[in-house]
Amino acid sequence: MAQIGEWNPWDQTQSPLNDEESEQLSQEIIPLDPQEFYEWIGLINHPRTGEPVKKLAPWQYNIWNDGKKYKRRLLVKTQKGGGSFFALEEDFQRSLTNCKGKDILVVSQTQYHADEHLLKLKTRIINSKNARKYLITEPSELLFREQKTKVKIATIKNPDNPLQPTRIIALGMAESGMWSWSNVGHIHMSDPTVANIKDDAPLFAAAFSRLANTDGTMLIETPPRGTHGQTFELYNKYLPKQQTLSPRDFKIYHVTAQDAVREGLITQEFLDEERLRLGALYPQYYCAEFISVSGNLFAQSAIDKCIQPLTEVRPNTERYIAVDLGYSSSKFAILAGEWEPKLKKIRILLAEEIQSPQYEQMIERILRYERENNVMNIAVDSTSRMEFAMSLKTRLGEENDWPRVHKKMLDYKSKGWDIAKAMKVVPILFNTESKAYMSSHARRLIEDPRGLINIDPMFNDLIVGLRSAVFDDRGQLDKEMSPHDDLIDAFMMFCTFFKFKKPNV
Repeated sequence: MAQIGEWNPWDQTQSPLNDEESEQLSQEIIPLDPQEFYEWIGLINHPRTGEPVKKLAPWQYNIWNDGKKYKRRLLVKTQKGGGSFFALEEDFQRSLTNCKGKDILVVSQTQYHADEHLLKLKTRIINSKNARKYLITEPSELLFREQKTKVKIATIKNPDNPLQPTRIIALGMAESGMWSWSNVGHIHMSDPTVANIKDDAPLFAAAFSRLANTDGTMLIETPPRGTHGQTFELYNKYLPKQQTLSPRDFKIYHVTAQDAVREGLITQEFLDEERLRLGALYPQYYCAEFISVSGNLFAQSAIDKCIQPLTEVRPNTERYIAVDLGYSSSKFAILAGEWEPKLKKIRILLAEEIQSPQYEQMIERILRYERENNVMNIAVDSTSRMEFAMSLKTRLGEENDWPRVHKKMLDYKSKGWDIAKAMKVVPILFNTESKAYMSSHARRLIEDPRGLINIDPMFNDLIVGLRSAVFDDRGQLDKEMSPHDDLIDAFMMFCTFFKFKKPNV
């Protein structure tokens, strides 16, 4: 029994109800135990086996259940471990219990990600026999005519006061969006460390201020990402206090990939592959460790092994070209290489940077190289200027309508197909996802123990670029700190043509 003045978030004291439906809802006892609430909504199917998951993972249960004791919790988690799932389940449970009539904010790195979280929760609720009656889905069920069902809001019936429903609101990580909400009972932050925000201190200040009047709760679940930002500062501040927590301190949890392996969410074989692919970044992605990982993108010893004179150059090997367009402050980079099946090596045949070149001159230069060699593909940086790639396509007789080309690229990506098999000139769009893939893939090729890469000492600029290339805490090339960065971008685009699943590679 809670004493007067003691915080008791699960008190379901009910007020008189006005209509028959609300009275029926008010008589239903919502399970407070996490496992019982999970079963009340309904079992989910395992993403890999398809079998019903009968029990929450022990760490999911414990962190969720600790929400009864701790007002602030911080979960530092592995990738693909189920951290967001249990947190959304708890959000819904709170909407039916201690946060009835209040707002619950689900804040993710972008509005799109937040909307996706909310859509998953709505879908989970609507597919539950027990839960669906609480979700307001029709405009006629809302109080005011100007109210509408929205993508970013889930409106939950409040049996204590039908005139004041509970709202679960999806928000991107923007300070301005946080100030709009005054009756916030709980904030669930998902993956704040991966938000593209230079200074997230104002965002966190706004979030904490939303809870001032309601004395609300907060759960942050996130992978670690470098030793900076407000999440890391909270982690660093409260980790030494875990044995003597006060009511306003953060309870901290760590969930690693090994926890996910024990629950069958990730296989050990997959982790072994990821350890090889990520190198120094592995602890950040799968061991729930905040680490300072900026430094050399490629291992110096691995680069040493790549530097070998070219020998036995044959004219009919499969060759590939990558082009990084020069801008006013950078150079135009062209890199070409081959797959040499006899030596089982990827060999660099050309690596050059041209300052302020003429557009047509570069088109003719690449086409001349294409005519003189057995070129399979040409990768072209098309992030903000796709005209160069379309011009090459025109000269080579390929489809050159950008909207159709882009649609084909997206279709192939969604199906897991290799776009290089569908077109010779392959536009490359640099974004967070593609840059992370290209840098990790290039690292994996360079550091492969089989010695797959061969770079002749004559390509000194490329070698200097590889030796000096540094990565940021996202594992991507830090262009401000890396010389010959355009040549490095061309090298990483070139590497995408060589897949580990190919025979002999």
